[in-house]
Amino acid sequence: MGQACSRGSPPQLSETEELLPVQYRQPEPVKEQASWFSCSCCSRRCCAMCCGCCSCFLLPFLPLLVMLIGNSSFQMWALQNPDNLLSTIYLPQVSVIEGLFACNPAYLDALKKSNGENFVSAGQVVISSYDVTRRTLLAPQARSSQLGTQPLISAHFPDLDIGGRNLFLLSLSDKEAAGDGSHDGFKAAMRNQFFVQENLDRLKDETSKELLTTLKADYKAMPHGKMESFFFDPKQGLLRYLVKMLHHVMLGMDISDEAMIDKLMEWYAGDKPIAYYIQPFGQALGSYGSLTHEIAKIYEDTPAIKTLPLNDERYFNMTRAELATAVTQVFRIAGVTGTLQLAQTVLGGRDFPSYVNQPATTADDVLAIWDSLDLGDRGVIQSFILEAGRLYPPVTTTSHIALEEFEVEFKGRGKQKFPKGTKKLTTLGLAMLDPEKWPDPYKLDVSRSQDENMNFNSVGVQTYSRMCPGRELVLELLTDVLQEIGQLRRADQPSAQEAQPSTQDKSAELVGAVD
Repeated sequence: MGQACSRGSPPQLSETEELLPVQYRQPEPVKEQASWFSCSCCSRRCCAMCCGCCSCFLLPFLPLLVMLIGNSSFQMWALQNPDNLLSTIYLPQVSVIEGLFACNPAYLDALKKSNGENFVSAGQVVISSYDVTRRTLLAPQARSSQLGTQPLISAHFPDLDIGGRNLFLLSLSDKEAAGDGSHDGFKAAMRNQFFVQENLDRLKDETSKELLTTLKADYKAMPHGKMESFFFDPKQGLLRYLVKMLHHVMLGMDISDEAMIDKLMEWYAGDKPIAYYIQPFGQALGSYGSLTHEIAKIYEDTPAIKTLPLNDERYFNMTRAELATAVTQVFRIAGVTGTLQLAQTVLGGRDFPSYVNQPATTADDVLAIWDSLDLGDRGVIQSFILEAGRLYPPVTTTSHIALEEFEVEFKGRGKQKFPKGTKKLTTLGLAMLDPEKWPDPYKLDVSRSQDENMNFNSVGVQTYSRMCPGRELVLELLTDVLQEIGQLRRADQPSAQEAQPSTQDKSAELVGAVD
């Protein structure tokens, strides 16, 4: 990290100043609102101390912060006046605190029902309609040090933490949105090294079949109810299966070395590795920075990375060491964690969000539908995956920066203007609950068309540049899992299915016209 939190009012930082070293500054930088803990004055050793001191300082103001979080008028005013002293002091803190709640789609859905389609939350302007979200996903985006609703610690980004280039792809802007081309180049390198057909074919090879056989045995032997060990245990079960599968398929890694897999699990198990990037928790988790580089060293020896062409302008001259380092956060935040969350949802491992004034969809509802599906129809199974993800998407929001002044109409407030550099929250979760696009939106209905589903940060398979490149891999992998474990469930529980017609009736109602 190299720096600790600044004193006094945080300086105004542009996205490029905060995220990129001098030699890679973007043209026409966008002025971004200041970030809390902007890290500019002291050494790594005092980060935890600074974090603690700041927390103690803020404690007397906690009631005020709570009041400001619930006061949309203050947030709107602060967004419209980002240079005001009160804005620079309180808006970043409101962003940090409310951002922890706003990552839950039910929280934002409740705000939408109270405030209308457009509102402010977690220090950002939220425009929740399907049509606006669709246009956003199909256009270039300027990004900042933000993971959806949650501010990040840019000094922890790979390779900024060691004085190199910023390799945190989620924070890099598209070239057509004031970017320098690094996002386009780095993502092209990943796409061409990891997602070629030769790699995807490994989903059906003997190693993958053996892993799936082991997963079935784990499912049978381990508790696999809602939030039980099958879904979280780092030694066996779903999480270890996904780590092994993704490293085998995408990197061509030899996964027979269980000691090496145990080392990888230090990075992929638990919440602390992700919290390392997030304000304010990451200030006390500096040791995870060295772990990312240990994992990157393992990756450098894999076939997918050793074959990266050097000094290739298509890839923004990305080095093999940089690609290995970038993979650590891509796999941790998206590849493993995102896939695990979606798998937990479709395998009945967690309940859906409790949307206000709507009947809750439970893990039992999901299991009832899964048990009723035609397991020989991969298309129906993938519709089930996408529909479940629509109600509980693994990525609920993304954040981007306004490149110019813009105007938004708010219920009861009329049209309001916001300056260039304002953070705008794209709410994939709310867009997929828009009744204009999704009739009876809170119903889990596998018969819906999923052509414009936004689970993978895209509109179906349409995108500008931000669609998850692992979309096909994840859908194929989870379809295999649902087929194999689904057959196991039916073989083990035939009498239970026959004895519970009411469950089957409920599943038929939820599924709709699947046939």
